Amino acid sequence: MRCAEVRERLRAEKPGEATRAHLEGCPRCRRWWAAEQVSEGRLATALQSVPAPPSLLGRVLAAVVHPPAQPIVDLGDRLLISATGMGLTAIHLVPEGTLPPVVAGPGRRWIERAAAELREYLAGERAFFDVPADLRALPIFSRRVLEMTARIPFGDVRTYAEVALAIGAPRASRAVGNALGSNPVPLVIPCHRVIRGDGTTGGYGLGPALKDRLLALEASVSPLVGRASTGVVCRLGCDRPGPIPEGDRIHFARLADARAAGFRPCSLCRPHAARPLSLGTRA
Repeated sequence: MRCAEVRERLRAEKPGEATRAHLEGCPRCRRWWAAEQVSEGRLATALQSVPAPPSLLGRVLAAVVHPPAQPIVDLGDRLLISATGMGLTAIHLVPEGTLPPVVAGPGRRWIERAAAELREYLAGERAFFDVPADLRALPIFSRRVLEMTARIPFGDVRTYAEVALAIGAPRASRAVGNALGSNPVPLVIPCHRVIRGDGTTGGYGLGPALKDRLLALEASVSPLVGRASTGVVCRLGCDRPGPIPEGDRIHFARLADARAAGFRPCSLCRPHAARPLSLGTRA
């Protein structure tokens, strides 16, 4: 019995003895089935414990009318990236139709790598960046703000007040906003993940409309991807697994779900560890 047939029978809740026998002898299908059960269990628990709000029907209908967030691929070729040999120093958005100049010099490797990773991120194919930032020219307070902001997970948000509290300056929300407004390397340092305390998105150096699009994109993308045949889960965009066939790929929103399904974290991208911003040296 083939894996595809086994999965169809399991989804239809018609396993049979042959299907059970296949599961016992196929580690890949066991991991896939465990992941399916984790997802279904979490959904069932949520549906049982949370009453439907009165606005649910309207929101569902709105989601049908308005499709999920689309990749922002049109932005990738409009980014002007600067770097030293220590890391990125600036990312600017150039007018549409303007081609960023070809660069040379010690920062070229970081520029080329950042450009490739940014295109993947904007296409919904990457959930982390692996290039350093050279922020030596910034004031110490700004560097502290940006270091903390770089730790905000993909798809998550913090308020300006939460960032201020995290750096030990609870009354400096406005100063945090100013530091983020001057972020020289947006996207790589995700200042778009910092919002106002009332839940509105607030300002953004590349424009509030783009901030909304970036948050919507991240909300629609699973940051972790597992390969059933190896039992390894990676950050989306990790180079280790290579292209994963559709039937072998399992997406996870949380590492806890991947662990519950029997997956182990990748030793290269380390999804179980925080990735602090690298200032002037490679991460």
